[in-house]
Amino acid sequence: MLKLNINDIPERPGVYIFKSKTEVLYVGKAKNLKNRVKTHLLNKTAFVKKAEKLEYILTKTESESLLLEANLIKQYKPRYNIRLTDDKKYPYIAITQNEMYPVIFLTRNLTLKDAEIFGPYMSASSIRKSLKILREIFPVRNCKYKLPSKRAIKPCIEYHMGLCPAPCVQGLVDPEEYKKNVDGIRQVLKGNINKAVEYLEKEMKKAAEDLNFEYAASLRDKITSLHELKYHFYISSLKEGSIDIIGMRGVKDRTYFYIIFYRDGKVVQTAYYKMEHSPNTPTKDALFAFLSQFYTSLATTSEKILVPVLPEDKKALEETLGVSIEIPSKEFKKLLDIAMENAEEVALNEEKKRHKVHPALLEIKEIFGLSHVPERIECVDASQLFGAFRVASLVVFEKGRPKKSEYRRYRIKTPGKDDFAMIYETTLRRFKRALSEGSGLPDMYILDGGLLQLKAALKAKFELGLKNVLFVAFAKRFDDFYIEDGGHIMLPQRSFSLKLFKRIRDEAHRFAITYHRNLRGRESFKDFLDYIPDIGEKRKKALLFYFGSLKKLRDATVDELVKVPGIGPKLAEKLYNFLHED
Repeated sequence: MLKLNINDIPERPGVYIFKSKTEVLYVGKAKNLKNRVKTHLLNKTAFVKKAEKLEYILTKTESESLLLEANLIKQYKPRYNIRLTDDKKYPYIAITQNEMYPVIFLTRNLTLKDAEIFGPYMSASSIRKSLKILREIFPVRNCKYKLPSKRAIKPCIEYHMGLCPAPCVQGLVDPEEYKKNVDGIRQVLKGNINKAVEYLEKEMKKAAEDLNFEYAASLRDKITSLHELKYHFYISSLKEGSIDIIGMRGVKDRTYFYIIFYRDGKVVQTAYYKMEHSPNTPTKDALFAFLSQFYTSLATTSEKILVPVLPEDKKALEETLGVSIEIPSKEFKKLLDIAMENAEEVALNEEKKRHKVHPALLEIKEIFGLSHVPERIECVDASQLFGAFRVASLVVFEKGRPKKSEYRRYRIKTPGKDDFAMIYETTLRRFKRALSEGSGLPDMYILDGGLLQLKAALKAKFELGLKNVLFVAFAKRFDDFYIEDGGHIMLPQRSFSLKLFKRIRDEAHRFAITYHRNLRGRESFKDFLDYIPDIGEKRKKALLFYFGSLKKLRDATVDELVKVPGIGPKLAEKLYNFLHED
């Protein structure tokens, strides 16, 4: 339970963080920390009931707290916060910073460190072509070399194509000239085409005066290409006509946003995103969360954002983002209507996809006689080595797809080599916690094994008084199923349902084995030997003295193991099997 003295919390701006033992539950910002936290305690918010710890970070202003809140939400992804998600992961352009010869490349990762991010862009293929033209105009490398390098490196094909000046070759490129090229690309990405054109026109005029007509012609072609690219790059710049128009449509536990990027009198690009949140979240709160998380992810922002309703804490948001947030005037009302209409269409299509039922789940419902489609299926697999490194894994599939964020690993506490006791302990721990926290339960719980594994799990189920969860054992030998009433089911070999069950079982096995190997790899040589059966102190010392490292011991053959004093042929074979058992 959360224990705190509300009077100890300062009445200052900042960010507060509610935590359980294992995770961050909620991150919030406040103009007055004491009052905001007090409100949560009085309302007995869901995350307050589960919280065991409260932390807070003081900031000088409310704007600073807003920015910090957005960053912490992106970092921790708290389950009770409204979160920005995007299945499509639009492409961005990144330019590395703090390097003598910066790199430019396409990325879908917004969490890159020491990189300036531009985007998003709708089409990866289109942006690759544009990036190639940009590099023809301003040659910049896109390789992963750490430069400058002491190694002798030969120029690659990019150099011969005129896309890279080959800074990897010592003395070939002046760093200042290279940085001018990088800055040229940066200005284009920010929408400042004119600066780049002016620079190239000066160079072209100078080349013509020097009678270097071939170079002047190449510069002319580059200027033409730049004008063609002018409306392709829509990154906002603080100039007249850089406006984002945002339409939105809420559906239960998520809100869909459709953005129209308006630049210099033209609609140049569109994009859509979705926010996940608790049901019945107010529209203003969802909009606030979207604006704070989306626009703090970008390198630059537009000068104006037009929205259907004004978000909460509008002033603080404007100060933080450096933009004006407004309801559109008559001039842009039509564009907002279009954005709203498209947000509605996106919501409709996405919700159809979301609620589309996997054919395997329909088969499972009919075969096992369930009252509804099993949307959430969990599978448990236990693993051990002769009684050592006892672990279990639990994998979760929702709507026929893995939900890796909810996978769980268990280090078994019950002594001995009993697989059934391991299954019982894992099942008891998994559902005991779910019942105490009030978290969701699966529709189907699969045991990797046969009838005895099922009985071990059912023991835990009956002890907890668990209902509405079907327990099933999936045996490997014939791919058959044992169910709670003692029945036995075999599915057609080519059925959707059997393919899904096999995928779930294989995933549980993979997850358990990975954990198993990680545990074994983390043990020291001496600690590792403690787990090996029939290895006492004398034999342990003999193995340590003979091999000296865990790697050499694992690489040893049975014949090599026999050479160790006190290790006979039978024990050597047993030891070898232990070391190489999955």
